[in-house]
Order: sequence, then C-alpha cells, then structure tokens
Amino acid sequence: VLDDAQRFDEAIEAYNRSLAISPKDADTHYNIGIAYKHAGRPEKAIESWQKAAELNPDSPQAPMALADYYYENGHFDMAMEEYQRILRRWPAIQEGHFNLAAIYFKKNMVDYAREEYQRVIEINDRNDYARKAYINLGIIASKNGKPGDETSDKALGYIQKALLLKPGDAEALYSLGTVYARQEMCEKAIDTFMQALRAAKDSKLNAECYNNIGKCYYKQGHYKKALQSFTRGIEEDPTSAEIRMNRKTAMQAYEDELARK
Repeated sequence: VLDDAQRFDEAIEAYNRSLAISPKDADTHYNIGIAYKHAGRPEKAIESWQKAAELNPDSPQAPMALADYYYENGHFDMAMEEYQRILRRWPAIQEGHFNLAAIYFKKNMVDYAREEYQRVIEINDRNDYARKAYINLGIIASKNGKPGDETSDKALGYIQKALLLKPGDAEALYSLGTVYARQEMCEKAIDTFMQALRAAKDSKLNAECYNNIGKCYYKQGHYKKALQSFTRGIEEDPTSAEIRMNRKTAMQAYEDELARK
C-alpha cells in the first residue's frame, strides 16, 4: 500500500520488518527491490532481485525485473545477457522476446531482431506486443525493399496486420507512412502521415509526422509546402535539430524558387 502511494522509504521500512520475521521470503525481496527502484536506490534494488532469484529459482519474476531495469536505463549489453538467460529457461515470456528484439534492433543486429519479433507473434498474435512487433517487422523489411518488390510488399503487409489489431493506431499509421515514403510513393505517404496526425496525441510523434510530410513535399519540389510542414514540426518539437535543419534547407530552396520567378 505504501509503495502504491509512492511513500517508498516507508514501504522499504515495512518490507524490512517483514524480512526480519521471514528473511527467506522471495516475494518480499522482489517487492522491496521494486520499492528501492522507485526510491532511486538501484544498487539495493539489484541486490534484492538477485536474492529473490536465489531464493526462488523457479520464478522468472525477479530476473525479469533486473533485465527490465537494465533495459530501461540504457544498459543494453547487460539487459541483453539477462533476457537471453531468462528466455533460455522460460521461452514463452513474450515481453522478454520483445525487449530483446528492441535491443538487437538498437545494436543493428537486424536478423536477430527479426527472429525475436517473430517469436513475439508466435506466442500471442492478438495483443499489444504483437501489434508493436508487426510494426517493427514492417520497418525492418522496408529498409531493404525497393518500390514494388516483394520485400516492400511484406513491409506493408506487416503494418496492415498491426492496423487490423488496432484500427486507426497513430504509431502504425506513422510507420505505414514511413514505408510509403521509402517506396517513393509520396502522395500515399503524405496522406498516411496526415491520418497519423489526426490520431496522434503525442507532440513528438506529431513533429515526426510533419517532418516526414515536409520531406515528401521537398522531394516533389513543393518547397513552400515543405517549409510550412517543417515549421509546424518545430512548433510541435522545438528541440529537434533535424527538423530545424530541414526547415532551413526548404527555406533556401523556396527563396531560390522565388528568385527565379
């Protein structure tokens, strides 16, 4: 109760009183680890989860908490080793496969990432992990595809499966727009990014939509529309250096166009 109320120091005290009575209770060691994590004491959290895993080696709960902590804090090599160890013993943990796939993708180990995302879908092809796995498989496939080829069609198929699971999903629509843009299908890409904008509630995603719309317009030679899109992107995310650079390039191209007229 204290942990849920974010009274973490008091929660830790209560768990320690419990451990004084029953020092080999694995669940208490796991839970105090969560409280330590919330209290900003990661070294104690890690120690507690390791103790919980030692006391109850048949449960993946504490090892997953440790792996998730490493993953959430950018310690990808350590997280990767933990997830690999967990999944060798408990291969049906969907979240573990998904996070391991994400690490492989970040490390540009694309073939391994693809395999892990496919395992996510094999475990359960109807939930949110599956939806995100379909999206990421689409993005992976689109990187190597050319307009109209089999790989590009596969990329579109993956993302369309994600949209079947959650129609109108902003993340899936954004990824679909990205695939169209990579296939140089600019009109379809712009229309899809516009749909993503209508569905999105996140300013960062909005900014990326406007950024990609601007790049499509720029590729078509519509420099004024490109400039307008990049400007909207900066309004959504003033911190984006990429959008600022794109806006500067589009502004120069538009000014040159006006000068020629």
